[in-house]
Amino acid sequence: MAKSAETITLQGAGSSFIRPVMQRWVASLPEAAGISAAYKAVGTSVAQSAVMAGEIDFAAIELPLPAKALADGDLMQFPVAFGALVCVVNLPGIGRDQLQLTGQLLGAIYSGTIKTWDDPKIAAVNPGVTLPNLAIAPLRLDTPAGTVFSTTYTFTQYLLATNPDWRAKYGAEVPRRWAVGSMTDGSEALAETLKVVPGSIGYMALGAAMASGATTVKLRNKSGRAVAASMESLRAAVDRVDWSKTPDMVPSLLDLEGEGTWPLVLPTYVLLQRHPKDAARGEAVRRLINFFVVHGAESAAKYASIALTPLLSEGQRTAKTEAVRSAVLAMLAQTTN
Repeated sequence: MAKSAETITLQGAGSSFIRPVMQRWVASLPEAAGISAAYKAVGTSVAQSAVMAGEIDFAAIELPLPAKALADGDLMQFPVAFGALVCVVNLPGIGRDQLQLTGQLLGAIYSGTIKTWDDPKIAAVNPGVTLPNLAIAPLRLDTPAGTVFSTTYTFTQYLLATNPDWRAKYGAEVPRRWAVGSMTDGSEALAETLKVVPGSIGYMALGAAMASGATTVKLRNKSGRAVAASMESLRAAVDRVDWSKTPDMVPSLLDLEGEGTWPLVLPTYVLLQRHPKDAARGEAVRRLINFFVVHGAESAAKYASIALTPLLSEGQRTAKTEAVRSAVLAMLAQTTN
């Protein structure tokens, strides 16, 4: 059916991490909303500059801007989705989620301290699992821009959180924290390399791992439980956030307490102008983001991401999740012309 003459077409850009979800969201906009939208994965830094210049209507980013940058650019940001990062391996005889690792083991693997898969320290947390006498081949994402950087940054923040000596050894800059590992340009390249290199290990979004058929591993969380990445463990982690103590809407989601929590979570934030110059477009953006927040659950879940809405679906609503949705919608209402 043709769009009405009053339809406003909005432009969004940014992260490739959320691209599948975002494209599903914009494709499912009802015609009655009077808006349509397009989304391009151009990288977060490019999108940030574009939204500040008014060249696009909203940006999607993984690494939130600090308060001063938001104030200087007259911008606002808030989370719209949460995704799990997972470790993936190529080990003969090891199936999905049969292997268990810890943050400490990952730190030792990526520092080169543990060199083979049958190392006694790995065997100690995997009783009953036959580990091959195979050299470990760590893979890492190293392109210093966009989602690849965001993913690497989040993974190294996890290593920092679980390995107190990591920063002392490798410094505060993300690239300097890596002692060993072959570089790949992105999740697709990592997945292809993983398939052809026995003994390899890497990290990527859960949705990308599912799409590529990669073998995921369990991680031991802060409560000492071995947990598989899933919508349930991702939701459990997000539900640990005390949003009343997170006024900037930028929660810490790494290695949280809780038996069922997944320890590696990457939020995606929407960034937009607080005082858009074009009144009609400003109102259209508010309606668009409201649609994401209120109606985005199904599309997000298909790509192993939690939008705010799955936390708010019937039978799953809690005081915490109602509070965060209310806070997001209240922030959205603050956008004025």
